[in-house]
Amino acid sequence: MFGVLGWFWLFIIISVFAGGLVIVIIYLVLRARLEKPATGYEGMVGEIGRADTDITQNGGKVFIRGELWNAWSHRKIKKNTRVKVVGIEGMVLKVEPYYED
Repeated sequence: MFGVLGWFWLFIIISVFAGGLVIVIIYLVLRARLEKPATGYEGMVGEIGRADTDITQNGGKVFIRGELWNAWSHRKIKKNTRVKVVGIEGMVLKVEPYYED
């Protein structure tokens, strides 16, 4: 039906398709492993939010991703200041003032 040359080209086409599929799967797996987590505690570090109350070493509240979180900072941060999450300790976010460059 195909002849020798036909089988050869069929083999080449299937091999190229299978190789491309393997490359796409490897790319998707590596991308998923290297991406920053989108949820959970790990995903909060680096997020930008707003101070809902004054924040001190004793604590305060921040609004991030539509949620109100407990937070603290080494520096006093005034209400409505933009903040960046730099760490997490239990259920409390450690934040710093955020200034765009």
